[in-house]
Amino acid sequence: MPKNRAMCTVCATIVGVDESVAEYHKVYYHLCSEQCKETFLAHPSLYTGKPGATRQVQVKCRMLKLNKAMSTDEKMVTSDHLMHLVGVHKVDIKGSHLYVTYDLLQITELQIEKALEEAGSKLGGNWLHKLNRAWIHYSEETELDNLAAPSTPCCNHPPPGSSKPSR
Repeated sequence: MPKNRAMCTVCATIVGVDESVAEYHKVYYHLCSEQCKETFLAHPSLYTGKPGATRQVQVKCRMLKLNKAMSTDEKMVTSDHLMHLVGVHKVDIKGSHLYVTYDLLQITELQIEKALEEAGSKLGGNWLHKLNRAWIHYSEETELDNLAAPSTPCCNHPPPGSSKPSR
């Protein structure tokens, strides 16, 4: 890789070294966009593992209720806007339902909802839909926290590979 290029810590896109940078534990990490920077800063330990480690993927498929059915032009604009987000794999709009498939380690549903608002689309639904979205935000945040937590031995069993204590 050329000296003036680096790999985005979150999505592995090649970026210029003078683009967005975040510091974590006195190490600088290159990021391709504000979305990747926000994702990295929320859970930096997910992305600062051993060099060359296998990239994890956490694919999620969600349905979001829109406030109204969209016209063909609105569907195209909304789909195009969402597909340009890092981590979004698929967008399908049927009636007033938006189906989106994405990688949780690159984008959350909350970020997708903000992008929908930026595109001019409004979420709809009754209080149950809103409660469901809040539950998903909470469960995704918890899942990311759990993935970022270091693995520790459970109970009083020694970790694999360690010697057993003598009695």
